[in-house]
Amino acid sequence: MDAPTGTVTLVFTDVQGSTDLWESMGDAFGAVLTDHNTLMRELIAEHSGYEVKTEGDAFMVAFADAPDAVRWALAVQERMPGLEAAKEQGVDIRVRIGAHTGEPICEADPTSGRMDYFGPMVNRAARIGSAGHGGQILLSDRCCEESAGAARESGAVLTELGQFRFKGLSRSERVHQVLPASQADRTFPKIASLDEAQTNMPELGTTFVGRERETQEVSELLLDGKTRLLTLSGPGGIGKTRLSLRVGSEVLDRFEGGVWFCDLTEAWSEDAVCQAVASALSVPLPAGKAPADAIASILEFRKPLLLIFDNFEQVAEHSKATVGLWLRKASNVSVLTSSRVLLGIAGEREYRLEPLSMPPTGAKALTDTRALASYDVVRLFVERAREAKPAFELGPDNAREVAEICVALEGMPLAIELAAARVRLMDPAQMTKKLNQKFKLLRSSRRDLPARQQTLTGAIDWSYDLLSDWERAALCQVCAFRGGFFLEAAEEVIDLEEFDDAPFGIDAIEVLRDYSLLTTSETPLGTRIRMYVAIREYAEEKIDENIGDEGKLATEQRHAAHYVSYAEEWDERRGSEDAIEAFDRLELEVENLFAVQDRSLEWDEVNTAARAILALAVTMAVRGLSTERVPRLERALGAVREADAGDTLLEVRLMTALCLACQDRGEWDKAAEIAESSVGMAESIGAEQQRGSALIQRAEMHRLRGDLEGALVSFDDAAELFEAIGDTSALGRSVGGRGAVLWKMGRYEEAIECFTKAAELFEETGNKAGQARNVSGRGIILAELHDYDGAIRCYEEAESMHRLMGNHMQLAKTLGNKAIVQWRRGDADQALATLDQAEKLNREQGSTASVARNIGIRGQVLQELGRLEEALACFEDAEGIHRKLGNPSGIASNLSRRGHALARLGRNEEAAAPFEEAAATFDQIGEGSTRESYECRVAHAICLDALGDADSAREAAVLALHIAEDTGLVNASESDEELGEQLGRLRGLAGRS
Repeated sequence: MDAPTGTVTLVFTDVQGSTDLWESMGDAFGAVLTDHNTLMRELIAEHSGYEVKTEGDAFMVAFADAPDAVRWALAVQERMPGLEAAKEQGVDIRVRIGAHTGEPICEADPTSGRMDYFGPMVNRAARIGSAGHGGQILLSDRCCEESAGAARESGAVLTELGQFRFKGLSRSERVHQVLPASQADRTFPKIASLDEAQTNMPELGTTFVGRERETQEVSELLLDGKTRLLTLSGPGGIGKTRLSLRVGSEVLDRFEGGVWFCDLTEAWSEDAVCQAVASALSVPLPAGKAPADAIASILEFRKPLLLIFDNFEQVAEHSKATVGLWLRKASNVSVLTSSRVLLGIAGEREYRLEPLSMPPTGAKALTDTRALASYDVVRLFVERAREAKPAFELGPDNAREVAEICVALEGMPLAIELAAARVRLMDPAQMTKKLNQKFKLLRSSRRDLPARQQTLTGAIDWSYDLLSDWERAALCQVCAFRGGFFLEAAEEVIDLEEFDDAPFGIDAIEVLRDYSLLTTSETPLGTRIRMYVAIREYAEEKIDENIGDEGKLATEQRHAAHYVSYAEEWDERRGSEDAIEAFDRLELEVENLFAVQDRSLEWDEVNTAARAILALAVTMAVRGLSTERVPRLERALGAVREADAGDTLLEVRLMTALCLACQDRGEWDKAAEIAESSVGMAESIGAEQQRGSALIQRAEMHRLRGDLEGALVSFDDAAELFEAIGDTSALGRSVGGRGAVLWKMGRYEEAIECFTKAAELFEETGNKAGQARNVSGRGIILAELHDYDGAIRCYEEAESMHRLMGNHMQLAKTLGNKAIVQWRRGDADQALATLDQAEKLNREQGSTASVARNIGIRGQVLQELGRLEEALACFEDAEGIHRKLGNPSGIASNLSRRGHALARLGRNEEAAAPFEEAAATFDQIGEGSTRESYECRVAHAICLDALGDADSAREAAVLALHIAEDTGLVNASESDEELGEQLGRLRGLAGRS
């Protein structure tokens, strides 16, 4: 049978006392269990069930209809006593069965293909299944309601057992028992539940979703014997109340004196706290005695108990006189509080509640419903959406939008619940368009919720109302930050001097964090602080009444001054031994620096805007921010040019950075134009450092567009300039660039010398990124010389450095080169896997030229595997991209490869044209004497011979032999048997002996 989805009845079964039976019967019980399993599966097939999983003697079975599930359970109980193996052994096998109907999350296992079920509905079914006794069938209220008619038609006896609470479930369940008519006289002990325990915990109106790890950790802390006061802290809407109730349910059976819930929502005084405890315990407060002392006396003589206080923040000032006193007087009492601020008394331990984990935002991840359903935040959305609209399902048509909503709302449970409730009126796609109006969108119409939970605004109001004037001013000033900040930044940006009672900015941050309006996380660089987006948007609406427009402007200007200085300092250190830390720090501040640029342009402070983005330019290239790189550099450059008193040096620096960005993105015509302009402009103002950088960019554009001699001249000019001014790192760039040109020219020994020297220069300055590039360059030459092991060693050394630096652009290039060597060594499958990594990185970086290069390499590997049609498609795609980029070298390479593929397919007439165009292009761009040009002419000669054009074949063969002599291939053929055979065939075609 196919696995049921949608509304499903899940049944859990196991054999009573199976552990004892194994112990007493030994291997003989194995035969009994085999008979048991056979019977179960026969009956599952007869009643249209779906076996989800088994574990020992336990079964989990799914049914599309509740009546089928109940008929199956009744049949199991009727036929179980007839097991032959059990009769032979003289044992009575009794199975307990529990069933519940609902809408679980249904996901097929990608490996086995079998359906599995998840979510609160499954937990409830399992709890009901484990509550009964051998021979008993228990049904949830919904399951009973949907199957009662079928059960009575079969003569079964239905009995309502009552309302029960179960461990780990936030809502109680009305449980029913059903028995076959033949077993109606069976009696059972009371089912296992929490109803004998002492508690006043309220039931939640909705299911509890997720937080398994947090539930376990908090429960363990309360039971470890060391923690007597535990505070769940976090901002409003994070789920503190629900978690405390869930934990209370989990540990209820561990506190002999009970678990007692004290709601402090309406409490604002010490006496009100005492009254809440008295009400929870159902005891009167005696007259003539201080309420706190009276509660202490009551607690002192109780059995061990747990007090759960909800919303302690507004009475935190009374914590010492209440909770502090009770913990001192009554050693048998433990306390769990949910509060936006800490109580601040001895022995308190904080458990900081964070938002629910969120899915990644990659395109594939956003449409993988199975992966998405594994995140608590998505499960919560789906569960609440089903409560609002039972037909709601997570599927390919809405998965992306659901994930976007969850990410945009930062995993905040209250916000997720409020958004999910909106599916009554709008689908997730419509919701995503209104997320910028979240305070209007996120409202509930439920009247049974407290005001602070009916809207997102209400949740934050609760915290904001507790703040003093200077705390509110500090909150508004923190809005200047984007993406988080360190304490050092807060000290320079937060200014509370106008308030006599205000502390330093760093202390203000601590206070706001204590109020759960800020959150912290630990990074290798120190404690990082940030504000949830919803709280920042709320605080921004309060700016007028707290600091005004002038205060906002002054704060943002302090923010800009700090981050420009900070970024320039760390950008200077990219080429040193501090490079990794520099990139890490700059990457963390991307959003702050983007904010500086945007705001500075609004203020017409164009130099500040330009400096901010220049300090970030290389980090954007290295750390995968390519989509922002060109637009932000162009905005800054345009603003500097339009300024009344433009800074020419700043303009040149921006042009050089933009040239490199365009080059990496494959916009070569644009990059070449910028390079030429920046060289001339730098020379006109005598900016030698910038002229050298511009020369390097011009050289790169000559190289990429096939002008190798022009590239050498520019690289040599740059090297001479940097050597004269003593810039070792820039000299390394020039020498390494020269090596890349010499490699293209086939001057391999000289190229190796350049790459080796450049790597040494970069190592001298501690520039790991530059060192890695040139180690990789050396690997390229070794590969050309067939030293594949040496090449792989170089690539792996470079790869390790690139990964350490987080340099995704260069890592992708190195991986592409590594794939070529893997292919040439005969490991085509590994080469394709490496290319997958490289291509993914290139696409993320937006590097069109690199994508084209990898597609071409992929075609070569596929051709080697004999997958010629796929290879041909790759060569055509790569050639097309290179034509758009104006890259003649790439065009020639892929024309030649396309000719090879067509020839191998026997399509020689089609192959001749691309071979001819490729050979002409190689000659035109100065690459006519390279190994690649040689291979092209060899294949062209053989193709022409196959077509019967002996004269043209002879001409092509003669040219190929000339290249072989010029490049030293003739000498190499003495040790390369395959090359020797190839040259022999060429001589035959050329008419030589």
